[in-house]
Amino acid sequence: MGLEFGTGLIQVNSNKIIAVIVVIMIIVSVIAATGVFYVPGFSEVLGTNKARDLGIKADPAKFNALLARENVKLSGPASNFDLTANIQYGQARPMDVTVSSEELTSMMQATNNANGPLKNMQVRLGNNNQMEMSADANLQKYGYPVNGPVYLKVPWKKPVQVLSILS
Repeated sequence: MGLEFGTGLIQVNSNKIIAVIVVIMIIVSVIAATGVFYVPGFSEVLGTNKARDLGIKADPAKFNALLARENVKLSGPASNFDLTANIQYGQARPMDVTVSSEELTSMMQATNNANGPLKNMQVRLGNNNQMEMSADANLQKYGYPVNGPVYLKVPWKKPVQVLSILS
């Protein structure tokens, strides 16, 4: 009987261990599925280790055509104008600019892939004022614990036109 008692005790402990392991696996899977943290193995299986492919391809020719069409003159290489650059703008004037997903993606990659915090960025402008953005982000040097793929889908609202009356 002592042998049976010991076997039952081992069985109960191993069931608890298995339950704890299953709970830990579920928690790690949920964390990996969010894409907020990289979890080796889980992130690869769930596909959260890479930025989403939105199907928009960057093309330097489209970026250059956008600059020419909008009469934008850069005072250096495009890589000097990433999202964190100290950019000095000229005289403000009204603009009416229409850009495609390809032009916006091309601009973001030309200006950010070398020096900026966002790499391999894709922007897709959709119907009903929807915008999607996907990129590999490294914001650690700015104090944020983000180093991996990011995805954003938001409604895009046109700014309200402000009328000013000069007296």
